[in-house]
Amino acid sequence: MPRVPIQIRLVLSVLLSCAGLAKADDPLPAPLRIQCVAALKSLLSDAAPKLVEDGIKLKLVAGGASSDAFAALGGNRTDLALTLRPMSGEERAAYPEKTFQEFELGKQAVALIIPEILWNNGIRTLTREQAEGIYERQFTNWSQLGGPNRSIQFLNPALGEGVWEMFAAWLYGDPAKAAAAHFQSVENSETAAAAVQFNSGGLSVVYIRWANQKDVFALPIKDDSGALIEPSFENIASGKYPLSRSIYLAVAGKPLGNRRRVIDFFTGKGGREILLHHDVIPTADLAGKGGSAK
Repeated sequence: MPRVPIQIRLVLSVLLSCAGLAKADDPLPAPLRIQCVAALKSLLSDAAPKLVEDGIKLKLVAGGASSDAFAALGGNRTDLALTLRPMSGEERAAYPEKTFQEFELGKQAVALIIPEILWNNGIRTLTREQAEGIYERQFTNWSQLGGPNRSIQFLNPALGEGVWEMFAAWLYGDPAKAAAAHFQSVENSETAAAAVQFNSGGLSVVYIRWANQKDVFALPIKDDSGALIEPSFENIASGKYPLSRSIYLAVAGKPLGNRRRVIDFFTGKGGREILLHHDVIPTADLAGKGGSAK
């Protein structure tokens, strides 16, 4: 075998050494940053392992309000924002050089629930004003609202959680403006539904799947015109039912690469199961019922 001239061997050695150094010095792919509001932390935490399994390296930040997540997105401190509302015009205007896109993943909805005995004794609806009166102890007996002579036993959803936030936002416009409440607290919707079922004067607020209309009944809301608004998929999809909110995933610019993969996950089969587990009705499930899939 002919010998390679020493000059060529030296050149090859240098080239190979440089290639090795370049490979060693190549930066690792940056993790995809996702910021979410505090109320959606558990949802994002459950989704994260699935996304990592798909090869997406993540950096998760949870806490604050939707405005904080949008500020992080506009300020290039996050790649995706998981929020409870769309961006406002003012928030978009604060970053005129950016184009934002939002994907509605689904909607959460809660309902006021009562036990069968109250349902059968004439309590079939409440207005917002009546619910506020109960929360502020202006009404303490169901007879004041056309029902039987039973004390109203309101079971308050855990403060700061999603159920309570939607309830307080409906009553006061802003949960921060909610009146101080001195009621027994229930940890979650499952606990609340079980407690109301066996409390003849019980009332609480739960995610709608916990109202089976057999032992625990969801009350329609009576609006200012006197119309009854049921917590149905149709009314939730159209936005007519007031005790609901949408979940959004926002991105700045075109959703490409891993950002697109995250959006596709949440709007696909894998994400659907996680959304339902966290009481989010996927947008695809609401399509054709007054809502539209994006």
